[in-house]
Amino acid sequence: IISLAAITLTIVTLFQTRRHNKLSVTPHLNTFLDQNTPNECLSLYLMNNGIGPAKINNITVVINGKPCIGLSHV
Repeated sequence: IISLAAITLTIVTLFQTRRHNKLSVTPHLNTFLDQNTPNECLSLYLMNNGIGPAKINNITVVINGKPCIGLSHV
């Protein structure tokens, strides 16, 4: 019984450790606007506050329901 409990605990710990390792390297993207620029332009910043790399396939800026700027990378 003790051996079965130890094996079960080891297997559960293995899966939890793998899940934790995957979550610990995920990217976390944040955006914010800066209106206090000297030339009165609006700046949009995109920051990765996570540990892992983020892959951005495309960016679309929508103002009043209409796309204004579209950037894509394939």
